[in-house]
Amino acid sequence: MTVDEIVGSVLGSPVLLGLLVLGVGLGLLAMGLTCVVGTWKRWRWLVDPPREARFWYSQAFVKVMAGAGVLRVWTYIFGALCMVVGVLNIVGGVATLVGHAR
Repeated sequence: MTVDEIVGSVLGSPVLLGLLVLGVGLGLLAMGLTCVVGTWKRWRWLVDPPREARFWYSQAFVKVMAGAGVLRVWTYIFGALCMVVGVLNIVGGVATLVGHAR
Protein backbone atom coordinates (compact mmCIF):
# COMPACT_ATOMS: atom_id res chain seq x y z
CA MET A 1 0.00 0.00 0.00
CA THR A 2 1.43 3.40 -0.99
CA VAL A 3 1.23 6.68 0.88
CA ASP A 4 -1.14 8.05 -1.76
CA GLU A 5 -3.52 5.13 -1.18
CA ILE A 6 -3.44 5.64 2.58
CA VAL A 7 -4.00 9.40 2.36
CA GLY A 8 -6.65 8.93 -0.33
CA SER A 9 -8.53 6.44 1.81
CA VAL A 10 -8.46 8.80 4.80
CA LEU A 11 -9.47 11.98 2.97
CA GLY A 12 -11.65 10.37 0.33
CA SER A 13 -10.03 11.95 -2.73
CA PRO A 14 -6.91 13.78 -3.88
CA VAL A 15 -9.04 16.88 -4.39
CA LEU A 16 -9.81 17.05 -0.66
CA LEU A 17 -6.13 16.55 0.11
CA GLY A 18 -5.17 19.35 -2.27
CA LEU A 19 -7.75 21.69 -0.74
CA LEU A 20 -6.62 20.82 2.78
CA VAL A 21 -2.96 21.47 1.98
CA LEU A 22 -3.89 24.68 0.18
CA GLY A 23 -5.94 25.88 3.16
CA VAL A 24 -3.14 25.12 5.62
CA GLY A 25 -0.70 26.96 3.37
CA LEU A 26 -2.91 30.04 3.17
CA GLY A 27 -3.32 30.02 6.95
CA LEU A 28 0.43 29.75 7.54
CA LEU A 29 1.11 32.51 5.02
CA ALA A 30 -1.40 34.79 6.77
CA MET A 31 0.10 33.97 10.18
CA GLY A 32 3.61 34.69 8.93
CA LEU A 33 2.58 37.99 7.37
CA THR A 34 0.86 38.97 10.61
CA CYS A 35 4.02 38.23 12.60
CA VAL A 36 6.33 40.14 10.26
CA VAL A 37 4.05 43.16 9.74
CA GLY A 38 3.07 43.24 13.42
CA THR A 39 6.69 43.19 14.52
CA TRP A 40 7.65 45.85 11.98
CA LYS A 41 4.77 48.10 13.13
CA ARG A 42 5.50 47.17 16.77
CA TRP A 43 2.01 45.98 17.61
CA ARG A 44 2.01 45.87 21.38
CA TRP A 45 0.22 42.53 21.74
CA LEU A 46 2.93 40.95 19.59
CA VAL A 47 6.20 42.62 20.67
CA ASP A 48 5.42 43.98 24.13
CA PRO A 49 2.91 41.65 25.82
CA PRO A 50 2.19 42.05 29.54
CA ARG A 51 4.44 40.11 31.89
CA GLU A 52 1.43 38.51 33.60
CA ALA A 53 0.55 36.62 30.39
CA ARG A 54 3.78 34.58 30.44
CA PHE A 55 2.00 31.43 31.59
CA TRP A 56 -0.44 31.24 28.66
CA TYR A 57 1.05 33.45 25.91
CA SER A 58 4.29 32.34 24.24
CA GLN A 59 5.29 35.86 23.23
CA ALA A 60 5.16 37.01 26.85
CA PHE A 61 7.15 33.95 27.95
CA VAL A 62 9.92 34.66 25.43
CA LYS A 63 9.99 38.32 26.48
CA VAL A 64 10.35 37.39 30.16
CA MET A 65 13.00 34.73 29.52
CA ALA A 66 15.12 36.47 26.85
CA GLY A 67 14.11 40.13 26.64
CA ALA A 68 12.22 42.38 24.25
CA GLY A 69 15.01 42.53 21.64
CA VAL A 70 15.20 38.75 21.34
CA LEU A 71 11.40 38.61 21.15
CA ARG A 72 11.37 40.93 18.12
CA VAL A 73 14.07 38.90 16.34
CA TRP A 74 12.30 35.62 17.21
CA THR A 75 8.98 36.93 15.88
CA TYR A 76 10.59 38.00 12.59
CA ILE A 77 12.24 34.58 12.21
CA PHE A 78 9.06 32.71 13.15
CA GLY A 79 7.01 34.81 10.72
CA ALA A 80 9.47 34.24 7.89
CA LEU A 81 9.49 30.48 8.51
CA CYS A 82 5.69 30.39 8.54
CA MET A 83 5.60 32.24 5.22
CA VAL A 84 8.12 29.84 3.63
CA VAL A 85 6.23 26.75 4.81
CA GLY A 86 2.95 28.38 3.77
CA VAL A 87 4.17 29.04 0.24
CA LEU A 88 5.49 25.47 -0.02
CA ASN A 89 2.08 24.16 1.10
CA ILE A 90 0.29 26.38 -1.40
CA VAL A 91 2.52 25.09 -4.20
CA GLY A 92 1.95 21.51 -3.05
CA GLY A 93 -1.81 21.98 -2.82
CA VAL A 94 -2.03 23.56 -6.26
CA ALA A 95 0.21 20.83 -7.71
CA THR A 96 -2.04 18.16 -6.21
CA LEU A 97 -5.16 19.79 -7.63
CA VAL A 98 -3.59 20.33 -11.06
CA GLY A 99 -2.19 16.79 -11.11
CA HIS A 100 -5.58 15.36 -10.29
CA ALA A 101 -7.28 17.45 -13.01
CA ARG A 102 -5.08 15.93 -15.71
